[in-house]
Formats: sequence, structure tokens, C-alpha cells
Amino acid sequence: MDSPMLILVSGEGSTDIGVASPGITGLCPPGSWEPGPMALFIDRFVEKFFNFSPLDCYSMWFINETSLNAISKKIKPMQASRDIYFKKNSKALLAVSYKLSKETECDVLPILFRDTDGSQSQQRKRLWTGKRKSIANCINPNEMYVCPMLPNPKSEAWLLCPLKNNYNSCARLECLSGNDASPNSAKALLQECLNEEVSREVLNKLIENGNIDPNLINMPSINVYKKDMQQVVCRRDKISNLASSLLKEFDRVTTEITL
Repeated sequence: MDSPMLILVSGEGSTDIGVASPGITGLCPPGSWEPGPMALFIDRFVEKFFNFSPLDCYSMWFINETSLNAISKKIKPMQASRDIYFKKNSKALLAVSYKLSKETECDVLPILFRDTDGSQSQQRKRLWTGKRKSIANCINPNEMYVCPMLPNPKSEAWLLCPLKNNYNSCARLECLSGNDASPNSAKALLQECLNEEVSREVLNKLIENGNIDPNLINMPSINVYKKDMQQVVCRRDKISNLASSLLKEFDRVTTEITL
């Protein structure tokens, strides 16, 4: 089955979106990177909402955080604001999406994964809101071009929903500490629940075996992500209608990116 679009993903490490294969740098086409559990989540959601599996169709592309940071450093300085957070990373991912779309003549769905982190649940709602806004509205406060994948506090909380709570009352997991040093952190609880080292391979196997079904998880942050994902597909005409000065900047910051 041919896919109706490409998916471009970027995350923080191997146990969320994934990792490039040895010796591979920059923009990674399908087959040149190893998907992590959050990439498998994306695959399941895309299959549900758009009726194709991007991993099976070889249409999910990847760029790691280091390469994305290198591009974001070339972007013109942004006006300081309370929600600057991941705005330059998001704009850099949109620039790569523009190049990918232009050279493949495909629509692209860019997804930027980041953890919310933070240790105090009372303040983290505001932190989550600001970080989501920094990704979603990196260009225009009224338009979303990049889909935020922003677990609260971390992806471990999403994984704990089926493994610890059996999909029940999972909203309370968003009150866990996002500080890995805390004894009651989401990461510590996942480690305890698995009773083994948390690795990409272990988590992927749990999803592939059906022990974790992303579509059964009901939590505020994952529900917002699924809603955002359905709204943010960047059609070629939508991207090409951006300001010419912005498209020139996209071309400038992605000159070293090759497909």
C-alpha cells in the first residue's frame, strides 16, 4: 500500500522516538534508523486515523536531536518570550519538512517529541502548556505546522498506564515527578514495573506483543497529541504558501541536509 504522506519525527533518545543506525547522521530515510516505542505509538495512531502504517510503508523519516540542534543554531534569533522552549527546534523540523516535501513531492507530517519534565505537578500544567505552544505555534500563534508529542511528565507515564494501571485512572500518572532523581519518578516506577533495564528493545517488544496498546491509553496529554496529529498535516501547498523570506531561510538552514 502506498502511503498518502511522509512522517518526519524527531525525539530525545533511543527509548522514545529512536536512534540512527551506526554510521548514519543527519536526515535518516526509512531503513536507516531504529524506531523506539514512541515511533511505534505514532505508527499505531497514524494507522488508526489515516489508514496506513508508516513503518510498514517505509514512509517514516527521522532526524536526531543533535542534527536538529545544529540546524536550529542557524535560524535567526527569536524574540524572547515565556514560551520560547522548543520553538527553534520546531522551526528547524519544519524547515527539514519543507525540504523533504519539496524534493519528494509528498505531503509531510512533522512530529517533535519532547518530555515535559518538571517535578512539581501543580506547576507542570503551565509548563506543559507553554512547551506545547512553543512547538505547535513556532511560526504563527494561530496556525499549527508541527505536531507536539509532549507526554506529561515523560513518556514513561504513558507506558505505565497499561503496565501499572491496566489502562484505568491513568490521568493521575501525570502527577508523577518528571525528575529522574526522585524515588517516585515516572522513570523509577517504570523500572520497578518492568523489573529489568528499560531499553528500546524491551519497550518495543511490549508494544509489538500487545502488552501495550497505544490506542487504549486515555490520558490528557496523549489525547491532546492525538487531536493535534489529526490537524497538523503539512500539505505541500500549505508549506509553499508561507512567506517567501521564511522559505528562503528554510533553504539556507537545510543546505547540508541530503536525501
